[in-house]
Amino acid sequence: MLMLAAASTALAAPQQVQLVLSGAGDPYRGLASSLEARLRRDGDARRLGLLPMQAREFDGARADLTVSVGMKACETVVAAGTARPALCVLVPKAGFRRLAQDASTDRLSAIYLDQPVARQLALARALLPEARRAGVLAGPEVRREGAGIHLSARAVGLEVDLEATDGTTHDAARGIGRLLRDTDLILAVYEPDVLTPSTAKWLLHLAHQQRRPVVGFSRAYVEAGAVAAVFSTPEQIGRQTAEAILSWVRGGGRGLAPAAYPLEFDIEVNRTVATALGLEPPSNGKLKKQVARISGGVP
Repeated sequence: MLMLAAASTALAAPQQVQLVLSGAGDPYRGLASSLEARLRRDGDARRLGLLPMQAREFDGARADLTVSVGMKACETVVAAGTARPALCVLVPKAGFRRLAQDASTDRLSAIYLDQPVARQLALARALLPEARRAGVLAGPEVRREGAGIHLSARAVGLEVDLEATDGTTHDAARGIGRLLRDTDLILAVYEPDVLTPSTAKWLLHLAHQQRRPVVGFSRAYVEAGAVAAVFSTPEQIGRQTAEAILSWVRGGGRGLAPAAYPLEFDIEVNRTVATALGLEPPSNGKLKKQVARISGGVP
């Protein structure tokens, strides 16, 4: 057990936070280490007791605040039910929204795993200033956000084709074909039920054949052949989680901020693919600054 609370009689009793991890893998360990490091640097964390555990060890909230890391941990915490506030981090927006609808508490918030589409659109604009139309393979979750996606696209001078698909391999393949024919680039927007590993592989293969850039949402997409991606690391989300906890502490434990996208992000570019497409992107650092400026600091 990691205890951050100081043993000072001048301080009020420490507020207890359960940190529930979905597993012992690198993403969870990285987030937890980043979170703990940030808390150790803040004086307000003296009023905080942090109790790490695995999801399999969780048997109900015994603390003032529960922070679950990953979808498995979030599902475990929500299923257990709690009258106390709970924060889910490193979870997809769509998955969290489904859980929140069924939860027996409204004291639930999140820091999402996925990126705002506005940030991907800003990256597309920074990479391809002459592009006019972007394509998105759109399942039900993306279509639900359709109005906002169109507004974000117009704000950066792009039009977006949302190609509806039911997620089956055959239907997705037809949709990919239409998008590659009618658009200047493809945004691979996070929607796991639609962009399955096999669908993503097919998308990247066809895009390479037809010399269409793909802008993704993870470093893995760049390694697989996307020209670039915007994503947030577990360490970045860990720092944001620590800030959310500190804000809760400073507010006297009265409530959590609304669910939000990651604030920090990184850019990765596949320079080989960019060269093959005739693109000459600036350094990742300069590109990141351009994306922040174009998106207006959108989280």
